[in-house]
Amino acid sequence: MKKRKIIFLTIAYTMLTSFVGCQKINIRSPEKTEQTTEFFSARETELITQPIINISSKDKSKPKKFKYLNIEETPKELTVESYDGSCKFLVIPDESNELPVTGITGSAFFGSKAGFKYVIFGKNIKEIGKNAFCQQENLKYINFNDCLENIDDAVFLSTGLKGTIVIPNSVKYIGNGAFADTKIENIIVGSGVKKISAVAFSVGPTLKTVTFTSMNIEFDDDNKKDGNIFYGCPNLTIIAPIGSTAEKYAKKHNISFKEL
Repeated sequence: MKKRKIIFLTIAYTMLTSFVGCQKINIRSPEKTEQTTEFFSARETELITQPIINISSKDKSKPKKFKYLNIEETPKELTVESYDGSCKFLVIPDESNELPVTGITGSAFFGSKAGFKYVIFGKNIKEIGKNAFCQQENLKYINFNDCLENIDDAVFLSTGLKGTIVIPNSVKYIGNGAFADTKIENIIVGSGVKKISAVAFSVGPTLKTVTFTSMNIEFDDDNKKDGNIFYGCPNLTIIAPIGSTAEKYAKKHNISFKEL
């Protein structure tokens, strides 16, 4: 019950802050890094790793059905606001009308009836806003790009995500409750992550391992028991380098630890 209380408080807070005005997303040029990208189960990987043109047109989202937030009179980049349609594969475009699509606005797909099971992020997406995919229970698999920088609060809260999630090396920040209340089993955190906020990985009993390669990550949980990054994950083992902040966090919160 405590976990559910935290989750719904997170939703209430992040929804409130998401709808108070629209601000332009700040874009920075990330360093390109190589990484293994095993996002899907063996059965699903064969579909996802093929070029997008090999996905049946009836299953794939239609570029013209995406709606964008107009922040400037003459924009230099676009932010996805919603999708007007239904599909199995939500493929976020790389660009529209020759402008790069660089972000997804807060609550873009919260309450959406599109029914997608997969999300494939375009190569230019750098920020995903609060609650963007919140409560999309049909969503099982995500394919990040290699230049994503910010995953804001409650982005994938209460979705159907499962299996292994790989956070790209380009990501710097993971927000409050970003992956909470899902069915994820393993998380691999990229080396570029600098800060992770409260209950970000409060997945639940399905979460088995979270692997860190970085020595220094700030765990911003306000030193509260119920704000633990991994609250409600009794079967978790943290895998990280000896002497890392992740090791210290594991010991502080009595979480099983294994040396990377």
